[in-house]
Amino acid sequence: MKKIIKLIAVCAIWTGAGATFAQQMPVPQNVVQLAASGSVEVAQDLLTLSLTTTRDGPDANTVQAQLKTALDVALAETKKPPSPDS
Repeated sequence: MKKIIKLIAVCAIWTGAGATFAQQMPVPQNVVQLAASGSVEVAQDLLTLSLTTTRDGPDANTVQAQLKTALDVALAETKKPPSPDS
């Protein structure tokens, strides 16, 4: 599981770096954009998951903490066992 998270983080960094160099616009200051994707195929199952969150603020540490909290909540939701209704 840790290897998958590291792989997603590396993909996000490379994706962001490629997008930055591809654009011919001035580089914005104090802006962070992260994107990641991944998939794992198992017997007769395929799960694709996209998580997106946006936070703005003057203090990077506060914004980072808010993003981490939002991501932790979303990941906890995905790890819940499926209900019989789904």
